[in-house]
Amino acid sequence: KSEKTPKPTKKPTKKPTNSDRSSSSSSSSKSTKKPTKRPTRKPTKKPTSSSRDGRDDCVDDESPRPVRSGYGRFRFNLMGSNAQCVDKNEDLYEWGQFDKIEEFSDCADACVRDVRSELLDSFRGYDWDCRDEKCRCLYDKGTLDSRNGGRFDRTNRNEYGKGKIEGTTKKTDYYCAKLAGTDFDVSGTDFDVAEDSRALRGYN
Repeated sequence: KSEKTPKPTKKPTKKPTNSDRSSSSSSSSKSTKKPTKRPTRKPTKKPTSSSRDGRDDCVDDESPRPVRSGYGRFRFNLMGSNAQCVDKNEDLYEWGQFDKIEEFSDCADACVRDVRSELLDSFRGYDWDCRDEKCRCLYDKGTLDSRNGGRFDRTNRNEYGKGKIEGTTKKTDYYCAKLAGTDFDVSGTDFDVAEDSRALRGYN
């Protein structure tokens, strides 16, 4: 008899367990997962002139010193923030207003250089509205009239303040500047001031 050669037995295939399936599915899901996007931060907008708030943003120069030909240098000091100027009786001053004055120091320039010269004798200081960019030049009661107030955009003659500025009253977005004095100093000023100085002394 011839002996039969036994057939090789097949090795049983091992079915994957549930743990194997979960690990393979989790690894595949991790590999296909899209990276999360980092949120983009919008840049902060700078405050516009209409929304400026606070002393640092509004006041560019606390002691402006504008010069007017023939009159010399006018010295102003910041008297109060979020406030209007008043006299010793706490009365407001009548005023002539210039619109679209962007800076605190520009208001000083306008009140000194852009008004009729006769108004300077009764000029006490100015209130500047930071939010609406309005400049109000302040005068003693009875100073303004229809003739000398023509250069202003608006006037108010219904206030009773008189004499030097002695204090302030609260007013949001307003800044009070007091006229501290005037200096007629030819040195360091322009040619026109020097020429006017000579003319006042009788030189031609």
